[in-house]
Amino acid sequence: KRFVIVHELVHARRQMGDEDFADEAFEEKVVELEAIARTQAKILDDIPNGLAFRLLHDFLTNHGRINPNTLNGLGKVHARISTLLGGIKTTACDVPRWAA
Repeated sequence: KRFVIVHELVHARRQMGDEDFADEAFEEKVVELEAIARTQAKILDDIPNGLAFRLLHDFLTNHGRINPNTLNGLGKVHARISTLLGGIKTTACDVPRWAA
């Protein structure tokens, strides 16, 4: 339930930032991955498929060293999401070159 709330908040954030894609299937992938990065590891451990979610969380946040709740951190997370999804830019956030 807590993960679903984070997922829906990511949808809202992306819509407010005019970042959502017309391709709903692709948008869901991006939202799901951002939500995984933003969700506390303990919550991910407690849900079905938690191991897979936890591994994705660790990759997206560089084992917790990247904070997706900052602009810089969110940009870094989205650079990693982009890598997973074939190099397509996944957010409108501009990240300084040194931060990526």
